[in-house]
Amino acid sequence: MRRLAWLLLAMALLLAALPAAAQDTVTVLFSHDMHSHLTPVPDGDGMRGGFARLKTLIDRETEAAGDVLLLDAGDFAMGTLFQTVYETDALELMMMAHLGYDAVTLGNHEYDYEGTGLANMLRAAMKNAEAEGVALPALLCANIDWTSVKDAHGEAMQAAMTEYGAKERMIIEHDGVKIGVFGMMGADSVDCAPLAPVTFIDTITCAKEQAAALKREGAELIICLSHSGVWAEADRSEDELLAKAVPEIDLIISGHTHTTLNQPIVHGSTAIASCGEYTMNLGRIVLERSGDRWRVAEYALIPTTDDVQGDAQIDERLAAYRERVDENYFSSFGYSYDQVLCRNPGELLSERWLLADAVVEAVKAAEGDAYEPIALAVVPDGVIRSALPVGGVTASDAFNVLSLGIGSDRKAGYPLVNAYLTGRELYDLAEVDASVSQIMGGTHLYASGGGWAYESNRLILSRVSDVWLDGENGERVPLEMDKLYRVVADMYSAQMLSTVKSKSFGLLSLEPKDAQGNPVTDFTAAIVRDGQGKEVKAWTALADYLHALGGEDGSGSIPAQYQQEPEGIVIGRAESIGDHFRHAGRIWYVLGGVLLALIAAIALMVLGVRAVIRCTRRRRAKK
Repeated sequence: MRRLAWLLLAMALLLAALPAAAQDTVTVLFSHDMHSHLTPVPDGDGMRGGFARLKTLIDRETEAAGDVLLLDAGDFAMGTLFQTVYETDALELMMMAHLGYDAVTLGNHEYDYEGTGLANMLRAAMKNAEAEGVALPALLCANIDWTSVKDAHGEAMQAAMTEYGAKERMIIEHDGVKIGVFGMMGADSVDCAPLAPVTFIDTITCAKEQAAALKREGAELIICLSHSGVWAEADRSEDELLAKAVPEIDLIISGHTHTTLNQPIVHGSTAIASCGEYTMNLGRIVLERSGDRWRVAEYALIPTTDDVQGDAQIDERLAAYRERVDENYFSSFGYSYDQVLCRNPGELLSERWLLADAVVEAVKAAEGDAYEPIALAVVPDGVIRSALPVGGVTASDAFNVLSLGIGSDRKAGYPLVNAYLTGRELYDLAEVDASVSQIMGGTHLYASGGGWAYESNRLILSRVSDVWLDGENGERVPLEMDKLYRVVADMYSAQMLSTVKSKSFGLLSLEPKDAQGNPVTDFTAAIVRDGQGKEVKAWTALADYLHALGGEDGSGSIPAQYQQEPEGIVIGRAESIGDHFRHAGRIWYVLGGVLLALIAAIALMVLGVRAVIRCTRRRRAKK
């Protein structure tokens, strides 16, 4: 018996010394496009989202699984008032630290405050994390081309990311499984980051290199945090193209397009997962071994609805953060976080035109007696981040609608800027709405001061049949093609519209100018300012307009006119072949001329060849 006891003890010690067997499953919790939604927002009859509820769900899933990997695919910042202290407090990254995130990547909106703003945020996060004793998530950015650093903003960002310990990839051991993780920004995301002070390497080229390197480093499972997105059009669906081109990737967490996938998309052995925006869901995917690869065993989007009790400690932190936002930002604009501006009686069919009207009124108020009439105020779909809630509309709600960016004053919120376009360019501006918006998300335009008519099934880039301005008595005033007209938009929109010419290969021409017709090269010089030289922000234009509608006590309602369908855009359909080419415009005339020239050149070549053949035959006949 004694020998048996010693033998059993020896076997137990031997087994204890052996390495633990690798698990056959890996549980990944994930998010993307959280956009500073640290607290719940209205959702139907209830509230949804928020980091306190996320923490409850993360703890619940961790307890059930024993070990989880917690990842985010970018755009964690920009979208609510919490972004106003992005540079000084880094609330989003700090809250991700308190929730236990393992790794994150950057999206295009993390660059909204320029490279210097991103650098300041990372340094604030490092300082605050040390003070609070929490570990920040790893920052993974594989496709930044660091040889392309453009300016001081880029140098500041590079230095801060080096201090933070940002890297291209990493291996995380999860229950004995070596998991390789890397992060990237896709092509459309890069196009949406005009203030990024670097260029980016092609994602497929980068992913192939990262996957090969991770395999060499011993990774058994490879995850890509991709801020690229899933699109309805197969040839534009960047993360699906990535999955097909780099089959070594086992899982793509797909951000940028705010996609909600109730089931993962699977190409070969690569799964693509997306849980939607604004912390509305926590994504959960369980992968299990299948030979030398992994397959999806479980997949769920766990909603952060009212039945999820938020974590009390996180709620306490968020309450303190909100006070900080009020004190450090909101008070300087004469508002408070929960101040009710007006009442929204119900569905607003013309809500986005209300935003454009607000821009006009803000400029009138800022310029006073020196006001120069605005021909058009333009608000693109891409800068509108949320809708006005039904019932009491607060100052924070107004901010959330137009929350993006930063001004030259280093305060959150894009300022309004002046630009001048010719009448001909206003036609091209309307064509952006009629044609370009069908292939580029976020480019639908909402205007105050005029409108346009187009036929939706006519030739692309030639759909607009009429553009007009509103006269004093509501009549339609036709445009003069060579006249300069004043246009006002937020800074981001003005910058993006100035790229239309290059994006359309010169077929559409939009070149913002000053009042003398000179091209605008520095948009900070075109910022709209009030009598004290203070920038007029897009969000304060909306807040002031709503406040005027609601009165001092906020009891007034948004007028019924905004509950009606807008009259500024008239959409028809071409009914005959002739209709498709009616008012075809200079673009198709140019293309038609090119085609005719090409046909003529081919005809001349054919005639030349025939002449050579005839000459050759004659010479042979004479011999």
